[in-house]
Amino acid sequence: MQSGHRGAGLSARLSSGVIHPARRGHREGSTGPPPGCPVATLADSFALLGKGWYSGRYWEDSKAMTKADLIEAVAAKMDLPKAMAERTVNLIFDDITSALQNGDKVNVSGFGTFTVSDRKARQGRNPKTGETIDIPASRAAKFKPGKGLKDALN
Repeated sequence: MQSGHRGAGLSARLSSGVIHPARRGHREGSTGPPPGCPVATLADSFALLGKGWYSGRYWEDSKAMTKADLIEAVAAKMDLPKAMAERTVNLIFDDITSALQNGDKVNVSGFGTFTVSDRKARQGRNPKTGETIDIPASRAAKFKPGKGLKDALN
């Protein structure tokens, strides 16, 4: 990254030509965007940014959006420094985790509901030896998508 862009958000770095989303995570020495990448030019990059497409991992084996991708997206959309966006994302996750630890239900209107499921203790089998083992009781987080999320996916 060039020294004049230290701490600049994704939008500033894109517009200045410092980075190009089609080049992030791509092998050194190769030319052009990776195979299957929808971004061919900087203009295409901004078109995709306008549609909310941020995942720099599009052309990798995994198409999962990571926490780092989410932080970058928040920083770009809210025009925040990356450190502030990271604190914001972490605070949201911490509040959801705290509520679930207390046994509360977290309802994000239009997105979905997080709940805690109590699992009873049970007997299981070690698949390697076939030996019977005791599996202790535990709690697990569950997520039920809301109507808005379901509609957006279909």
